[in-house]
Amino acid sequence: MEDVTQSSEMLQGSQEYDQLDLTRWMENLPSRLHHLPLNCLAIPGSHDSFTFFLDPCGSVAPDAPPWMQRVANLGCCAKRIIYNWASVQTLGVTDQLSSGIRYFDIRLATKSDSCDQLGTQSESGMERKDVKLFCVHGLYGLRIDECLESVASYLEDHRREIVILDFNHFYEVNCEDHNCLIKKIRERFGSKLCPVHHDLREVSLRFMWHHGYQLIVFYHHCLAHHFHFLWPGCHMTSPWPDTDNIRQLLDTLEKNYEHGRPEEKFYVFQGILTPTTKFILKHLNSTIRATIAQTVVGPFLNWIRGKAIGRRGLNICIIDCVDLAGFTKAVVGMNYHHRDPTAE
Repeated sequence: MEDVTQSSEMLQGSQEYDQLDLTRWMENLPSRLHHLPLNCLAIPGSHDSFTFFLDPCGSVAPDAPPWMQRVANLGCCAKRIIYNWASVQTLGVTDQLSSGIRYFDIRLATKSDSCDQLGTQSESGMERKDVKLFCVHGLYGLRIDECLESVASYLEDHRREIVILDFNHFYEVNCEDHNCLIKKIRERFGSKLCPVHHDLREVSLRFMWHHGYQLIVFYHHCLAHHFHFLWPGCHMTSPWPDTDNIRQLLDTLEKNYEHGRPEEKFYVFQGILTPTTKFILKHLNSTIRATIAQTVVGPFLNWIRGKAIGRRGLNICIIDCVDLAGFTKAVVGMNYHHRDPTAE
């Protein structure tokens, strides 16, 4: 009887998967998954999430490696090369969310030559000081305010979707900048912010929905310990494969998967290749999308499809160019087609 019930549930799950609405995929997950901790679900995410807009003629950002710094000195045309290898995503924030992305990987830096460091006038005529932090990856992109506003608007329209923001790299950011950003996060998201929980077994979809929480903010800075709604980086493990070789990437992912992961943390599987300077020079007129991003997505998805969700299984999976090869649907689908008895 149990086998019949399980088969029926799996068939229903398959039918639900075929009709999947990625804009509300968390809300529509089968009820049997609602009590699982969020770190036991397969969650699609984007690498260098906010690089869909970078200024190819602007300043080089402080995170740029030495080769980018040297190329930038050759002028605006040379910066186009930097742009081609720094622009990792093509979809904007709202489009990523609509496609199913629920984890965002964020790098921020200040911009010394920006007029945005000055106070601006609010609608009431009073001077206000905006967050002066920009999304970066080799070049400067949008101000983080704009990206946060897009996330907030989406969550207001999709009350049962959960988003994870991972602020993991800060460049030339001082305490005042941090406090300004943290204040912005608290004021804009308010009661949607999930407080830090050291026992992740409590943090499920059911728990988040019950309390009205929609946002988990990871903040990789010591200031995180002073705010109950900022999750310190110690609550997440995100191993960087650091290779430009697909076989080495898959071997690393497999080794980490087989080794298991801490049950009290979120875990990020990075399906990304990192091009070397030599590789970039060899493909100088190409882009990261046309080379390594398109090359790795198929093998990474094939690797994912052989895994399961659960305490020792998949969790957050990220790639460059999340619009490739049905990535988000494949990751979300793992929640329908794989069942880990130990997770339940």
